[in-house]
This record gives sequence, structure tokens and C-alpha cells, in this order.
Amino acid sequence: MLEQFVIGARCARLRRLRERFLPVAVDESPDDEALRRRRAAYLLERSLGRRGRGRIDAPSYFNRLATRLQLASDKIGAMLTSVALTSMDAAKARTLATVIADLVYYAEQCAPAGGSIRVYLAMALEGGLLIVGVGIDGEVSPVPTGLASVVLLRARSIVQLMHGEFQRGTDGARAVFGLTFPANIFDRTGL
Repeated sequence: MLEQFVIGARCARLRRLRERFLPVAVDESPDDEALRRRRAAYLLERSLGRRGRGRIDAPSYFNRLATRLQLASDKIGAMLTSVALTSMDAAKARTLATVIADLVYYAEQCAPAGGSIRVYLAMALEGGLLIVGVGIDGEVSPVPTGLASVVLLRARSIVQLMHGEFQRGTDGARAVFGLTFPANIFDRTGL
């Protein structure tokens, strides 16, 4: 079941990539910013869809994820990260990254056209738990589009299938998502 949600997230991202970057007229050459966004979006997709085993360097992987999310977006003005982990099982790290990418997409859809948001990603081990926080500052609507709602529900389902807890809160122009997992699920033997 978990794999079906992850595959569904990937299919949705690929569809959005095609819709966003393919409808360029033949005689139209994209500007540097559009090319940079397209390259970042494809690199992001490659890192989320890559298969592999073993362990990965968590700070490097999640900081790279955050950078690519920001570079691919036209709404993220700032992306701040704090990853206080060492390494994680590669496949499970990519599943968690899928959740983070979905939450950031949700936040982008809640921002008005031409608006700018700041995204914060924090990850740490505390008391046998992996705590992940995704915060959004800026003009965000608490009532998203239908597509954004589907993405949010999928992210929540993936977290629950990973034996985690999902919390969401809003306060004016701020939205916060809290994810809590037993830390051992990110080892090879967990989940």
C-alpha cells in the first residue's frame, strides 16, 4: 500500500512537470530563470525517483532536496533547513522526501499567484523519535484547491503507513506540519 502512494505521488509530479514545462511554443525560447527552474525540477524528480539500497547521508540529501524544491519553485523566496541526523536507509529517506515534496507543493498551491513564501525544514532525533517539521510563512490560504487537498491527504497517508503521526496547524500567515516517527523505522530493519 505504501508503495502505491509513493508511485501515485511520482505520477502526479511527472504530470505536473509535463504540464508546466512542455507547453513552450516552438519559436519561444525560455529565459534563464525558466531553464533553471526546469533543470531543478527534473533533478528533484530524479533524486525522488531513484532506486537504491543502503544508507545515505541524510543532511546532504535533505539539504539538496530543499535546494531543488526552492530552485524549481516560482513561489519559494527562502528555504531554511536544519537536519540534525547522520544517515538513513536510502529507500525510506526517499519516501520521507516524497512527503516533504508533497507538503511543499501543498504550500505553494495555498499561496496566491505572484506571492512568495518561506519554507522551513527541520529534522532531528529526540527521545527515540524522528521529528520532522515543515513550516510555511507568507500569504497562504487555509483553504486550498482540490488538487492541493489530494496532495495533503496523500502525504498524511504515507506518514501513517510509515507508522508516523501527522499534525497540521495554521496561525494567520503561518502553516506548520509536524511529522513524528519511531526513529528505528529508518533503519534497514524497520518498517
